[in-house]
Amino acid sequence: MNSLAARRAETFFLLLLTLAAFGLRFHRVGTISLAEDEAGKWLSIQQFKQGHFVGVNSEHPILMKLFVWASLGVGEQWNRWAGERPWRAREETFLRLPNLLFGAATTVVIYLLGKEMLGVIGAASAAFFWAFAPMSIALNRIVKEDTLLTFFTFLGMYFFFCGKRTPEDAPARWYFTLSGACFGLSVASKYYLHFLGLNVLIWHVAGKAGLDHRPFLKPFGKRFWGVMGLAFVIANPVILWPTQMLNILRYMGEMTLVHHGYNLNGHLYMNTITSTPFGVPWYFYFWAMGVKTPLPILLAMIVGFVLVLLDSRSMAAIFLRIMVVLCFFPLAVFGTKWIRYLLQMLPFLFLLAGYAVEKLYHWLARLEPIALRRLGMALAGLAFFVWPAAETLAWAPLYPLYLNQLGGGRANAAKFFPHDELYDLGVREAVEYVCQVAPQRAVLAVSNPMAVGYYLQKCGRSDIHIGALFDPRYVLRPGDFLLIQESRRYFETEALFDLVQRQGHPLKEVRVDGVVTARIYRF
Repeated sequence: MNSLAARRAETFFLLLLTLAAFGLRFHRVGTISLAEDEAGKWLSIQQFKQGHFVGVNSEHPILMKLFVWASLGVGEQWNRWAGERPWRAREETFLRLPNLLFGAATTVVIYLLGKEMLGVIGAASAAFFWAFAPMSIALNRIVKEDTLLTFFTFLGMYFFFCGKRTPEDAPARWYFTLSGACFGLSVASKYYLHFLGLNVLIWHVAGKAGLDHRPFLKPFGKRFWGVMGLAFVIANPVILWPTQMLNILRYMGEMTLVHHGYNLNGHLYMNTITSTPFGVPWYFYFWAMGVKTPLPILLAMIVGFVLVLLDSRSMAAIFLRIMVVLCFFPLAVFGTKWIRYLLQMLPFLFLLAGYAVEKLYHWLARLEPIALRRLGMALAGLAFFVWPAAETLAWAPLYPLYLNQLGGGRANAAKFFPHDELYDLGVREAVEYVCQVAPQRAVLAVSNPMAVGYYLQKCGRSDIHIGALFDPRYVLRPGDFLLIQESRRYFETEALFDLVQRQGHPLKEVRVDGVVTARIYRF
């Protein structure tokens, strides 16, 4: 195949894979209830519309919320045009649309970076795993900053790689400029700087190993850092207000927390930085990856990690070894853990799997006779591509509930990590029921007041008062409705949850795909 035909085939493959990635992420995304964090983003947009930008959800940069604001504006125009036609979309769809787009686009970025380090087969495999793995799909479907962080970080690393590999100064300068802009947008997506430091460390080690001969700091450093800072400020201008920094410091000091605890397999653990190393157990992320990754991909990851430990001379081994050892393993130590924090690690882990698949491909390509080679290729294709894709499609659109055979499949759905797996799933249906049966000026006590408030507004029941179960000022009174969710069990509410569930009888159980997501009681 000539170079032009190969380039066209590559472009066609990436287009199909990206469209598939978007389709999986978009599939019935509006049918999933907003979670508390997502409702908080929606409330931030309402503040923006009133001209209030500083001090609004200030622990996070503003970039993603600006994309969401624009998307909601598009959604209003779309639904005004659609009227009551079948293609009218819920507001939840447009709230999540920016992350769906950036999540799908990350497929291309992973391929491009993987191609530089692994080869076409390994890169295509890693991109396929990102596009089709249930965990990456699920995490791209929530309105959190991790999707943009992942996209811009990897794009910045790719352009930096291109700059290092380009012999001429002029194009290298543009690559480093683009890399600086992407890293600036990465920090404007989430206040994380360690990826930038790890990228610098990777190339320092590569230089010591004789794999990098292009200087960076003297010819390109000032431009890189200047563009990065400029992109960060332009995309996150609120950082220039002193009160914004004070709010960030308050958040880092855990002064904004109103409840505590993570429900891991029915046991509550502290989930704060200050609880390190006695908070959520160190094996949390290993457990999550072990039961929430299709088995062939999981096996490829493990084999890939062993191979990069044995390979000390390739750029791929240096890159993946540093990112996994100095990013994934430390992440396991910190007391604060959520499955969504894995999103930033998944590309590295999928590249590890791609590394193993690339090695397997070259081994199979040397097999004789040719019939045995073809059989090996077919079996590998079924295992690494057909099997994961079939499992993902079988669980759609409830990707967060996915468990592989090690995790027990559907029988154990939402058992191990209910907060991340359920993430307020079914709260819309629960609130709609309360709206139907609650008298005027009733009290609804919940653990997610922003999400419940959003759906009460949609129901037109602004008369219903919301009480926060974790608020020590809330006093339970006869006639109050209670929304009990295992995904919202905290130390502040655990005793009440146990008492209500032991002695009370629910008015209604909300089930999604057979899983109880919420129970409604009346005191």
